[in-house]
Amino acid sequence: MEKYQESFGGSFSVFTTPEWLNFLKNDKKGIPIIFQIEDGKLESYFVGLIFRKFGIKMFASPFEQWGTCDMGFCATDGSPRISYLSGIVAFIKKKYHCHYFEMIDSKIGFDDLQSIKCHVITQKTYMLRINRTDEELFKCFKTDCRNFIRQFEKRGARIEQVSPSDTFADEYYNQLIDVFTKQNLKPHNSRSQIHILMNAFASNHKHILCLKVTDPNGICIATSIFLGCGDTAYFWGAASYREYQNYRPNEYMIWTAIKYWREYGCLKFDMVGLRDYKKKFGPDYYEYPRIVITDNRLLILGRQFARKAITFLRKIRGKL
Repeated sequence: MEKYQESFGGSFSVFTTPEWLNFLKNDKKGIPIIFQIEDGKLESYFVGLIFRKFGIKMFASPFEQWGTCDMGFCATDGSPRISYLSGIVAFIKKKYHCHYFEMIDSKIGFDDLQSIKCHVITQKTYMLRINRTDEELFKCFKTDCRNFIRQFEKRGARIEQVSPSDTFADEYYNQLIDVFTKQNLKPHNSRSQIHILMNAFASNHKHILCLKVTDPNGICIATSIFLGCGDTAYFWGAASYREYQNYRPNEYMIWTAIKYWREYGCLKFDMVGLRDYKKKFGPDYYEYPRIVITDNRLLILGRQFARKAITFLRKIRGKL
C-alpha cells in the first residue's frame, strides 16, 4: 500500500490509505483488493473492497453508507482513469464473481461517463477552498459564524487535539446519542464502529484529527473527527452536548480543523453533505457521480428502494 503512495504523491485519497482499508476490513468484514495497472510501466492502482450484502457478493470503491467519500484510482491527475474502468469491472466479475460494482473517484466527472454503460447517482456536498489566509476565510463566513468563533475564545472552553483511542470513541459516541435523541433518531454509526475507526488509526495519526472540547471545569462537552490526505480534508463527524452549546464548540472545532489541514497542505475541505449549518462557512456547492455497474437490473431497483425506505423511515421517526 505504501508503494503506490510513493509512486503518485498527493494524488491519493485518505480513503485509500492502509488505515482506512483496515477500518473497512474490520467494520464491513470485507476483503480489501488493490489492483496494479500497467501498460509498459506502472500507470495506476485501483482500490476497493469485496463484501456481501443481503447474501450477494459485491465490489465497491466505496459503497454508500460506509462513511467513505472517495476511493477509486490512485494515479496522477492526467491518468486516463475512465479508459481503465471497463477492464477492471470485467476482471472483477470474472475472477471474483462479483456481479455488482460501485465506485466514486473524485477525478471522474459526469462528462467522462458518456463512453460506458452505467447507472449514475448524484452525490452532493459543500466544498470549501482553504488555501487562503485567515482573513480571506473569515470574509467567506457568515456573520453568526464569525461571532460564534470569537465567543468560544472568550467564554473559557478549551480545545485540544487528542490521539485516537477507545476513551475518545466513547466520549464521541455518548455525545452523538445526545445529538440524535434531540431528533428522535438513532445515530447512523454504532459505538463499535467508532472504536474500530479509532483502532485503525491508533498507530498512525497522520491522516486523522480528533478534537476534544472541555468546559472550564474540565468536562468534555464536544468532540469531532476529521480526515485528510493529499489535497483534500473531510469533515467526518462531530457531536456535542446540548446543555453546553453556549460555549459555541461546534463552529470552533471546524475552524480549528480548517487551519490544521491547511497547514498540513490540503487545498480543499469537503464538508460531506448539505446540512444547512455548513452554509455559514461559505462553501461552494459541488456534485459528483457515484457509478454503479451491474447486469442485474433488480439490484439497482432494490438499491433505489432501500435508499428511499431509509430516508422515509428516518423522516417518520423524526416526527414522532
